[in-house]
Amino acid sequence: MFIQRLDHVNIRTSDLPGTIRFYTEVLGMTCGPVPGDADTSQRAWIYSGNNMPVVHVGTQDLRALRGENEAPDDGDVY
Repeated sequence: MFIQRLDHVNIRTSDLPGTIRFYTEVLGMTCGPVPGDADTSQRAWIYSGNNMPVVHVGTQDLRALRGENEAPDDGDVY
């Protein structure tokens, strides 16, 4: 599969390594650090086949988005 065009999609995830693996292994895109920050443990940019940064991914505690302070139940799906 070849991605022809995406432009500045921003994704927050509780599983940054898994999200990066999806884009790189399933869609064949490449991952790189955010310009000016070599650390990809909290955020990264995903590049298209023509080396354009198109998806920005970062960590996010999804419980905070839902206004929760406690860990989700085992049955919660994200």
